[in-house]
Formats: sequence, structure tokens, C-alpha cells
Amino acid sequence: MARLKRIVLPEDSKFLRRLPASKLDDPDFVKAFDQHTLFYDTFYDAETGLITLVGPSLKTQRRFFRGAHFKVDGTPIPDFTLDLVSPRTSQVSFPSPNDDPKNLRLFHRVQPVLNAQVLIGRAQHDKFAGKNALVAISKNNNLAWIQDWLSYYVTEHGANAVVLIDNGSTDYDLRALRQCIIGVKGLEAAEIVSAPFPFGPKAVDRISTNSKFFHLSVLHIAHKRFLARANAVLSVDIDELVTKAGGQSVFEAVKATPRGFMSIPGTWRYARRPATSDAVIRHADHVLRRKGRDGTMQPKWCLDPSGLAGGKYWRVHGILGERRYHDHDYRYLHCRQITTNWDYDRDYEDENDFEEAPEADAIRQAFSEFA
Repeated sequence: MARLKRIVLPEDSKFLRRLPASKLDDPDFVKAFDQHTLFYDTFYDAETGLITLVGPSLKTQRRFFRGAHFKVDGTPIPDFTLDLVSPRTSQVSFPSPNDDPKNLRLFHRVQPVLNAQVLIGRAQHDKFAGKNALVAISKNNNLAWIQDWLSYYVTEHGANAVVLIDNGSTDYDLRALRQCIIGVKGLEAAEIVSAPFPFGPKAVDRISTNSKFFHLSVLHIAHKRFLARANAVLSVDIDELVTKAGGQSVFEAVKATPRGFMSIPGTWRYARRPATSDAVIRHADHVLRRKGRDGTMQPKWCLDPSGLAGGKYWRVHGILGERRYHDHDYRYLHCRQITTNWDYDRDYEDENDFEEAPEADAIRQAFSEFA
């Protein structure tokens, strides 16, 4: 289990991340906007000898680093590189002064003084090398949903690894989450990443979207710290099921694409309202589609980290700089009632508006194999 160690600025720091001017009168945005976080995580990669700190955009805080001082195990760091990886993610990196760094100190003398100390994590590329891995962010998702989701991908697609980023679940503790995951037969490597940090504003426009630093930054951590040498990586949420096209798994299919990357379009699938209010709706119940034309989803993706697109920045719906690739028959089903309604209400609708989906029997069969 990896616990990310956040470095934050003091409440009244002169270097707080600046709020977008157009949002100053939006109280919901201001409340959700993360002004304080400098870094979400710090880790050492023995293969490169580098220590890397990953965090939200530092575009408006570059002047902070003119007076910032790093020490590793008491040794001053004379120089470091600051990269604005994307509008939402930045990183600082430098060579480690020793081959087993343990503690990092970040000091800035401008009042109020910042004197932050964190333990340095470790890259775990060997743990996931050659694996077919899932990566997802989760908060308070029912443990039965998480286990069903994992079991589906193990059974249908040959997944054998997962990096699950827990964004501060309160309905259960990390030990219960760990027991849920290790109970799935076929998983060979798993990492629960504890990251109870602000998720960011609701994405209602481009400014709001670019202010949601957490999601893409922790995907960057998953890439650089854990999954850089996986055989293939599938990025999907707990409520999303990629269908199997023919006899090939999605992990096999991506290896045959020209750039080792595929976009996977999606569509909604629905469950019937349960007979009792305390019944737990599962993925297997999502066998209905809307009559007529249903809404399509933004694509999710599968990637070969050793392919031509492998080293690029991971986003929610694609890879930075890569054109979407749809020359395949894979789709994902977005299960409407697998939700905590954290973003908006996904309540049941009139069943007369729905009909059985064409893949309904296949979904029932897939989940019956491990029910």
C-alpha cells in the first residue's frame, strides 16, 4: 500500500496558486480550487537515479522555486529541473545524492516559513513489469462493485494487476479495501494508492476542467512510479466494462495497433429498479439500453507502455499528442447505477424507455463465471 505524502503551502503563503480571475465570484469553484498543494508525491527511481516530485500545475508559482531549498537525508540539492508537464500537472526532479534516499526536506525562508519533510517513496516498475494492468481512481465505491469489476477484467480480458487510487474513502478503511482486492483470484500484482486530497472543481467549462489537477496528476504518478514497464495498461472507472471483441482481450488487441494505443468509445447501460431500497445493484444487472439512440461517452483508453505512444502524458480520455484510434470493435459499457452520485444524480428512469441490450446474455454469462 502506497500512501502519497502531500507537500502544502501555509494558509497565508505569498505563493498560493492564483485563482482564475473569471472565477473569483464563483463560491463553489473557489471552495473546490486547490491553492495550497505543491506536490502529491515524492519517489525515487533506482533505474534512473532520480528523485521526482509530482503535483498540480506550478505555472503561477514558478517564482517560489527561486528561493526554495531541497535537502535529501541532510544533503543540499544544488540544482533541480522544474517541468510544466501539462496545464494540470508539474514535476520537479533531480539526481539523488545516494542510492537509498529516505527523507526529503523542502525549505523556503519567506514568511510564513515552509519547512516540509516527507518520506521518499519508491518506484515499483519491477512489480508490474510485463503485467496486464488496470488503473482507476475510486472513492467510497461499494466493495462488491470493486470486486466484480476486477473479477470481470481478470476473467474476460486476462488482467492480472491493478493500481487503484483511493481518493479518501470514508465508508471503509484501506484494510477492508485491500482484503477486497486480494480476494480476486488471478491478480498477481496490486497497489492501493492512498491519496485523500482535494479532487477539484466540477468540470463545467475549460477553466474548471484545467483546474482539476488531482485526476491527471495521480495518473501521471501511476505511470511514472508503477506502470512504466507493464505489458499493457487499461484506464477505466469502476462503473465501466470493456466488451470483448472476438477471441482477443483488449490487452492483446492494443499490442497489435500501430502505435500501441487505442481509444475505446462507450455508451450507457442501465439496470432495472430493485424490488427493495436496500438491494445492491451490480454490474451484471446492467443489461438494458435506451430505446432509439442513446448518448455516447467520451472514450477511455488502453496503452502499450513500450509502444510509440508509451512515454506520453496520460489523460482521462486519451494520451497527450495522440490522435484517437478507433479501428477496432471494442466498446465500454457505462453502468448507470454503479455510482455514489458524487458528481450528479443518476437515479432510475422509466423502464418503458428501455429494451434489452444486444450484449445482455454475454454480460450475464461473464459475471456468472465468478458469482
